[in-house]
Amino acid sequence: MVIEVDGKQPYAEGDKASPRLYAEMVAEDRALRLKGYEVYRFGGYELTDNPDAPAVLRQFFDDLEALYGAAPLHQQAARHPYITDRNNLEARGMTVRSSR
Repeated sequence: MVIEVDGKQPYAEGDKASPRLYAEMVAEDRALRLKGYEVYRFGGYELTDNPDAPAVLRQFFDDLEALYGAAPLHQQAARHPYITDRNNLEARGMTVRSSR
């Protein structure tokens, strides 16, 4: 499973959308899917400047739980507050990439 948070950097040059960069991004997305990964993307605004970001994440992980049958992330986070921290995700073997 790949969870990606994108700002405009992956598909823009400066403040202008770049069809070339967008094509590269969706080609990578296809390649991951063809290798069997599920790819879930968030727009950067959803999780950075959005006051509803915690609710967005809770809903997403609750929906994943419903699909795959694991404990909802917000319940895990209540027991393990570090679960959403980037350094701890990386320490647990998860790849966290940033285009910033």
